[in-house]
Amino acid sequence: MWSGSVGKGTTGWGSASSPLLYNDLVIVNASVESGALVALNKSDGSEAWRLPGTARAGSSPMLVEVPGGKPELVLNLAGRSSKIVGIDPGTGKEVWNCEGNNDGYVCASVVSHDGVVYAIAGRSGRSVAVKAGGTCKVKEHWTSRNDSRVNSPVYHAGHLYWLNEQRGAAMCIDAATGKEVYSQRLAGIGRAYASGVYADGKIYYVTDNATTLVIAAKPKYELIATNKLADTSRTNASPVIDNGRLLIRTDKYLYCVGKK
Repeated sequence: MWSGSVGKGTTGWGSASSPLLYNDLVIVNASVESGALVALNKSDGSEAWRLPGTARAGSSPMLVEVPGGKPELVLNLAGRSSKIVGIDPGTGKEVWNCEGNNDGYVCASVVSHDGVVYAIAGRSGRSVAVKAGGTCKVKEHWTSRNDSRVNSPVYHAGHLYWLNEQRGAAMCIDAATGKEVYSQRLAGIGRAYASGVYADGKIYYVTDNATTLVIAAKPKYELIATNKLADTSRTNASPVIDNGRLLIRTDKYLYCVGKK
């Protein structure tokens, strides 16, 4: 129907962020292509607005519902002056910002619940929670030394869960305070670049050597199952839940796991 350009830049890793639909706009973090957040009109692909400053931030923009206010677009930015920014999704204007993860690059996307934004990405060992809906420079709700370089966290029932891919550890922190609830090292699972997904009281993690971990979604570590595919290719994509089935994509195949 149409095509629109968000930039022509390339890197060895390629582009990683996912687009976001907001009303009549398609919003793309064109970090690799042009170092900007770009909104295209959904009807014809023409550019509606552009916000520069997203270079080396491969995360996806997230829409955050603000209690009693308008939705905000939130993005975790990288670089020497790294920050978390709240943006008006209709105009592309920055509304607020707070200090980010202080890292040279950011991969993980933020998550939110009840108007609080959580960002765990970076090599600096600094995670951040901040309330959306502010103006100008805002103060963090809390900071924590628990982090992740690549994958995004899962929020469930007052806790944040993820796999730290460098230490091979399953992580859980209290979303209200940022305090660590558990950190459980797991041997032989490979690196976890994919984000976990929640379903039926469990969190499903897929690692790069085609291993799937099923961990109870509760603030006490419980490994329910470990399953490894015979596939020897890499697995970096997050799994998807669909009608009781688990979809897993490796570099070679797409698998559907479920009851017949």
